Amino acid sequence: MKKSDTQRRRVYAAERTVFPMMRRTQVDDLGHWRAYVDKIAGSAWWKRRSIIRSVLIHPKHSGSATARHFWNTETTLYITVDGGGLSPAGGLIRLPGWAMNQWVVIHEMAHILAPDGERHGRLFCRAYLALVDRQLGKDQGDLLRKSFKAHRVKYSKPHSIDATRRAELEARGAALGKKYLGNLKNQR
Repeated sequence: MKKSDTQRRRVYAAERTVFPMMRRTQVDDLGHWRAYVDKIAGSAWWKRRSIIRSVLIHPKHSGSATARHFWNTETTLYITVDGGGLSPAGGLIRLPGWAMNQWVVIHEMAHILAPDGERHGRLFCRAYLALVDRQLGKDQGDLLRKSFKAHRVKYSKPHSIDATRRAELEARGAALGKKYLGNLKNQR
């Protein structure tokens, strides 16, 4: 059973806040995106964080009526991950023409860094922020962090509670539950 993608809408809303000009900054040159993706995947920074050593980017042409309907295959880039299975599409990321910009490519590369099945969860968001910091600068990363907070996107490590505090909270919850049940009985 797949884990649900509970943060997807919030992540997209946060991106739209920070990167409103996304569609206007696209570059349709395949060579540009090959060089850009190679620069990211070939860096020492990437190699310390991923077992993926090769990310291929290429246009894909399909005769399928479904593909023609949903994707303009002349301007769709496909990023194929050598080793596959670590991206949401099993090693394949599709970028339609409107999505050929830095923000979307970095977002998709973060899917490669995040564990399989993570989708838009905490670990994906942490990888995404790290890539934005690295590729676009700390100022852009800070803007995205601020937007993540405003849109309640979870990206930090989950908070841990020590055993003593957990016991206190459980006792408090039990007491509140008994009080609530007592109030319900009195209302009948």
